[in-house]
Amino acid sequence: MWRAEDAGPRKAEAGIFSRKKCKSPSKTFRGPCSRDSNCDTVCRYEGYPAGNCHGLRRRCICCTHA
Repeated sequence: MWRAEDAGPRKAEAGIFSRKKCKSPSKTFRGPCSRDSNCDTVCRYEGYPAGNCHGLRRRCICCTHA
């Protein structure tokens, strides 16, 4: 039988990102965004809590808390 407790860290991670709004394009990231970790690092340097690659053009979009 599956229980909610079995979801572990994935459940927690999903909750973190569902509370963030990712809508601010990075001001310093250049070129296509191929790795979320690179985008995340640049966004943190810019003062945002996180960042992800989005869209067909693969742009680095920084996230803010909702």
